[in-house]
Amino acid sequence: MRTVRIAACAVSLLASCAVWAETPPLDRLVVFADEHNPTEFEIGGDFTGGAWPKAQKTKIAEALARLHKSVPGLLVRAAAYRPVRLYFPATRDPKDVHAAAVALPIPNGIVFYQETFEKPGRIEELDGLIAHELTHLLDAGRISSSRRWRELVQPRMDRFAARARAAGRSPREFAGSRQGNALANAEGIPTAHYGTSLDEALAGYAGYIHAPFKTAVEGFAVPREIEAFIRENVMSAAVKPDEALRLYHEGLALVHGGKLEQAVFAFVQANKADKSFADVYAQRAYLWFQLAQLRREIGQYRSAITDATTALELLPPGSLWAFNAHFIRGVAAMTLGRAYAAAGNPEAIKLFAGSIDDLTVLIESNPKLDWWWARRGFARAASGDLEGSIADFSAAIERNPKSAQNLIYRGQIRLAQRDFAAARADFLHALRVAPEDKANIEPWLKRLDEAEKRG
Repeated sequence: MRTVRIAACAVSLLASCAVWAETPPLDRLVVFADEHNPTEFEIGGDFTGGAWPKAQKTKIAEALARLHKSVPGLLVRAAAYRPVRLYFPATRDPKDVHAAAVALPIPNGIVFYQETFEKPGRIEELDGLIAHELTHLLDAGRISSSRRWRELVQPRMDRFAARARAAGRSPREFAGSRQGNALANAEGIPTAHYGTSLDEALAGYAGYIHAPFKTAVEGFAVPREIEAFIRENVMSAAVKPDEALRLYHEGLALVHGGKLEQAVFAFVQANKADKSFADVYAQRAYLWFQLAQLRREIGQYRSAITDATTALELLPPGSLWAFNAHFIRGVAAMTLGRAYAAAGNPEAIKLFAGSIDDLTVLIESNPKLDWWWARRGFARAASGDLEGSIADFSAAIERNPKSAQNLIYRGQIRLAQRDFAAARADFLHALRVAPEDKANIEPWLKRLDEAEKRG
């Protein structure tokens, strides 16, 4: 392995700041985790947990070894402060996983999807996609939100968006299509998906430079100034000590260990070291949200809303953490709004409106996912917009007809509207879809019977 000099302060790899004479071996940078990731977001499925099957672990290990040999700096940067943890998926519904995705970045590591390896021809994309996800981890929203990166990439994204609109679609709707990829390639972007946000562009370019994707048109090449930026800021092994990043990863380690209050303190210290570190606010917002749920302390939902709002002011639009911040703020606002409404506080109206706005952003980002429609259905019901709530639950059911829970929720709203026939139809349909939930559904049928008797 070639010799490189790396200045770093790596709490998990070295006890103190030092200069590495050689690239650390792969097994000091990566850990295959055979357990559930406790910090995984509620984004529509339980994606992590379980032992790694030998075949998948071998393929990932081989791809990581190729990456470590080709561009060691990328993996070294991703694991500068603690080893990257790799989780195997335990998704309940494979349909929730995008067909083209090999991995999903999460706070403590990467989830690799088993089903991808079962698709003929997909393995050729593996090396580039691993580089892509590792770039997300080392970026932590900082490189992709830098002024220089915006100068290099935003004009290309804007021109691609204009081409997409001229073709009658949004950039995100074009993601994964040949036509969209061709339009993106014309602006120097590897695929349409990487033209949807600055952080996706950073990760996409890094993946393509390491292992070009076959989806690009023949003759496509990454623009020279962008490749130079990626090699210097993502792939170079010259890692400089970074106190804010060290504290950020210290916070992540504490979250992983279940020490949420200590993690909040670490993120506060990271924020003091760098007030523009967007992901710190996003992580802290999620922690306030978790603590509010665990302790049932309504005031911490307010803290979650505040930090999520700051994160959204700093994060690149369309980034993974931006979506999570919209989710946290939207659900926290809905929960806090319910408490305020019960107490007669007029601010509840403003909170409900904000919640609906945030959940609308999530729906627009992925209108095929029933989960977001259902969450907005809750927010609309809480605000008193029962017709809007029914429309959203109907959209959720259309996208996932086997969700008994959404049928129950729509039935409850219809019961509140005294639409007894429609409510009964929903409850009975839920019972057919999920007879195992009989204990949860029958009480609603009983309430319906009582309401009909009362007239």
